[in-house]
Amino acid sequence: MKPIRKNELEYYEKLIDRKFEKQGDALNRQFNNEVDKKVEQTFKSFKKHLKVDDMIKQLDKARSEYETFKRTKDQKESELRDKLETHANKLANYLREKSDTNDWDLRISRYDRDDMISPDQFDEKIKEACRVEARRYLEKQDIAKNIKALETKKEMARNILFSGSSINSVVSELSHVFKASQIEFQIPKSLLQLEAPKDQ
Repeated sequence: MKPIRKNELEYYEKLIDRKFEKQGDALNRQFNNEVDKKVEQTFKSFKKHLKVDDMIKQLDKARSEYETFKRTKDQKESELRDKLETHANKLANYLREKSDTNDWDLRISRYDRDDMISPDQFDEKIKEACRVEARRYLEKQDIAKNIKALETKKEMARNILFSGSSINSVVSELSHVFKASQIEFQIPKSLLQLEAPKDQ
C-alpha cells in the first residue's frame, strides 16, 4: 500500500477547501438570489397580510396635509402635526408589536419630534421583515438542504483525506464525494494511474 505523502496531503487538503468553498459560495449566491426573488414575489402580499396599508395611507395623507399647510397659521400646523404624530405613533407601535411577536426589526428611529417619517421608511423596514420570512421559508426548502448536504460532504472529504489510507484509495474515495457534490474533480491520471470514475 502506497501511503499518502505529506505534500499530497497538503495539496488535497487545499484542493478540498478551495473546491468546497467555491461550491458553497455558488450555492449561497443562489440561495440569496432565491431570497431576493421570494421577497419580490411576496412583498406586496406580505405587506397586505400585515394590514398596514390603511395606516400607511393615513400616515401619508396626514404627512401630505402637514407639508401642504405647514406655512399657514400656527394653530393649523399644530393640529396637523398632532394628527401626523398620532398616525406615526399608531403605525410605529403596531409594527413594534408585530416585531416583538415575530422576531423582526420593525422599529423606526426618531431622534426628535421634528424627525419626519415617510411611508418609504416603513416600507423599507417591512421589506426587511419580509426578507426574514423569505429566508425562514427558504431555509426549509431544497436549496438550504443542499447547502447543509454540501457541508456534510466536505466533512466526509476531509475525513477521507486524513484517514491514513493510500493515495490511490483516498483519491478514489474523494472522486466519489466530489461527484456526489456535483464538483468537477480531475484525478491526476499520470501520477496515480487511476481512471476517472465512469458516469453511472
